[in-house]
Amino acid sequence: MAPEDVDWRGIIEVDLVGTALLAEALRPLATASTAFVYCASVSSLIANLAVSLGYGGC
Repeated sequence: MAPEDVDWRGIIEVDLVGTALLAEALRPLATASTAFVYCASVSSLIANLAVSLGYGGC
């Protein structure tokens, strides 16, 4: 899902709610030594940093 294809609610629905639902579904399979690792995109931060440093927009 590309950010330009949906409004912010759609992005939150996939990124935040989807992650929470997945964790909830997997929790019964977890043991005491289980760790859930979540990854998030930082591409928007990198784009803003590039602009700030004078490298132009992405």
